[in-house]
Amino acid sequence: MAAHVGYGRAEEHPVEAVLSDVVNGYITLEAARTTYGVAIDYIGPEDALVRPPDAYRVDQARTVALRRARGCPTS
Repeated sequence: MAAHVGYGRAEEHPVEAVLSDVVNGYITLEAARTTYGVAIDYIGPEDALVRPPDAYRVDQARTVALRRARGCPTS
């Protein structure tokens, strides 16, 4: 269960909140993309046991494209 569950469409959740949920292990990178329309890349070593917050990057262009494809307004 995501930490930032609330009212409204999943695709309208703030990108920063979705990133926080990924970093904290509440949702997967795939769920961020498929459920929330946020494209996040892990840029650290794949075999790392600890994945620090700065090892994740939001791909803004892909996120805008994902959200537009779902009919969500983008800023």
